[in-house]
Amino acid sequence: MVCFKIKYLHWMNVGEKTLYNSFRKELKLPDDSAASLLEAVEDFLEFDRRNANNSVAVKEDIRSLELKLATPKEDNHKLELKIEQSKTELYRAIEQSKSENLKAISDTNKAIYLTNLLQFLGIVGAVITIFKFLK
Repeated sequence: MVCFKIKYLHWMNVGEKTLYNSFRKELKLPDDSAASLLEAVEDFLEFDRRNANNSVAVKEDIRSLELKLATPKEDNHKLELKIEQSKTELYRAIEQSKSENLKAISDTNKAIYLTNLLQFLGIVGAVITIFKFLK
């Protein structure tokens, strides 16, 4: 037991030695029981530290996932803006095409009207010529 105590005390830091001595003196535990209790406390603290580290790692993972999930929302927003911009451009192109088509139709209607007017005048002129020739 004394060998265990000396060997174990050799590897302890100041805080562990103080806690070990408190277990022995205040709780009146034998050396091996105090060492076992100290090991149990150290194991619990190590477990708690690992859990805290895991908790931090999990929180970081959650944050990174939230960022990854937020990124597609931003991408969706960008896509929606591009779609709206494309719609606006298409509407503008359609309106421009309509106005060009209306102008072309208007020009065609004018040409047809003038052609019909000239044909009518030609027919009237031919009829007048025929009546003059017959008289």
